[in-house]
Amino acid sequence: MVALAARGLPALPSTCGAPATVCIAGLAVDGAIEKRIMPLLPFFQRKVYLSPVALPDYPSLKRDISSILYEVMETYRDAQLGPFAKSPQMHYHEGDSADFSTVQGEVKEVEFKDFSQEQRLTLSDFPTMTHEEILGIMASFGSDFGSQLARSFYEHLGQTLEEAGQTVSSEGRPVDADFLLRALESVEIDFDDDGNPNPLDFAGGTPEIRERIMRIQSEDQHYREKSKEIIDRKREQWIARESNRKLVD
Repeated sequence: MVALAARGLPALPSTCGAPATVCIAGLAVDGAIEKRIMPLLPFFQRKVYLSPVALPDYPSLKRDISSILYEVMETYRDAQLGPFAKSPQMHYHEGDSADFSTVQGEVKEVEFKDFSQEQRLTLSDFPTMTHEEILGIMASFGSDFGSQLARSFYEHLGQTLEEAGQTVSSEGRPVDADFLLRALESVEIDFDDDGNPNPLDFAGGTPEIRERIMRIQSEDQHYREKSKEIIDRKREQWIARESNRKLVD
């Protein structure tokens, strides 16, 4: 395990201490996030805390510091967003709503929502503020903002899936292999050029539920055999879909 702990960083959901876990400031992260943050911290520690009184007015250095702080904030935000962090993004510079077309050709409107996060600092805070405390502020800011976004995304996703009839209920029973197989059967899976299924994201639930899912996937022989049959069948369906696609000029 690689750990980088800093004073003043917020308590975040973490599996720090587990084997093969990389922890940055108390947050368990995957390899991609590790690559984003690890190269930044030595630079930050070397260049940011130049003086206990004031930071000289060096524009280039300010830009570098600003970029690093924003990267830290984004990393903690994305950790809360989970699979939504990989979603495509669109930027609208005006208006209060947007519309999109479903695969059935139906046009739906989405109203924009306001999300905000506030951090108050006074001038008296700055003279003695350390780089660890600054990182803690950005980490907390990103984590709280990411939580707001994630709640909204999951609410909208749940509503959309309910309307489309794409929900699978465990009916109050613990998550087991049969439930996961029914969930796998309900989703459309794409494959790469070599016929390998694109990875599926499992999100939400308590750590205990996520651990149970991972254990079923890796250890339950019934699940492994049946899931392979489902994947093989969906691969044939995918090949048929791709073969019937029409080229568009």
